[in-house]
Amino acid sequence: MMTWMNSELGQNYNRLKNELLQKGIASVVTKATSPATDVYWHSNVQQWPGKRAGETIEMGTIIVAEDYFKTVGMTLIDGRDFNPADSQSVIYNEAAIQQMRMALPVGQTIIWDTTRRIIGVAKNALMVFALFRRRSHAILLFPHNAGNVMMYRLSPLSPPRTPIAQLNKLFAKYNPSYPYTYSFADDRYADKFKQELLVGKLAGIFGRIGDLHLLSRSLWAGRLCRRTAYKGDRHPQGVGRLDPAGMDGCFRGISSCWWGSVA
Repeated sequence: MMTWMNSELGQNYNRLKNELLQKGIASVVTKATSPATDVYWHSNVQQWPGKRAGETIEMGTIIVAEDYFKTVGMTLIDGRDFNPADSQSVIYNEAAIQQMRMALPVGQTIIWDTTRRIIGVAKNALMVFALFRRRSHAILLFPHNAGNVMMYRLSPLSPPRTPIAQLNKLFAKYNPSYPYTYSFADDRYADKFKQELLVGKLAGIFGRIGDLHLLSRSLWAGRLCRRTAYKGDRHPQGVGRLDPAGMDGCFRGISSCWWGSVA
């Protein structure tokens, strides 16, 4: 589950987290600058081993708190998770490591805002609107006690419907100025797929409209060719004389129709 935090909830985050865990409502709690289903911030890495002259790589950037990977269910395929002692460390996902062409990333240093050491590599996960993307989104994660999205995984031992009532009471206690709001990550993923399906359908419709437009312009160019490729005087058989200049103009007209339609 995810709840967007305001300043009051941010100030009471640690107390709310502890009570959620103590009461057994949630099994794990974290916060980050982006929800589990999206990436709100992108930045460029300044330097990494093997960087080519003039090369830049833009990647999603997420500030995460303790237990982020456990909460969102991301798997580390190399290295380790953050611990409280980490302040100058980063974890990349597979896509970022591939783009930087690192064979043995763990232990390497990069320069982002400052010099940081890579301590782990996370398995790629769907987090951004993926339509038209040919590869997974590169992600950089680093630890800090900041974040505007609270994420928590409900305890599997809680009876159905009971956690929502308990969550309402707890959030009202630590965030009394605002009503309790939440969303399920699964629902947001479902909405994301619906959006991609809709955009895909619209792209297909407009693609067919574009094909019809190209066909109509080509037919018009064909009629223009028939009118201009032959001079007006007729042979006895009733066929005009072929005019090379007219044919050249015809081909130019068809080319302009084609490139004007695909531009």
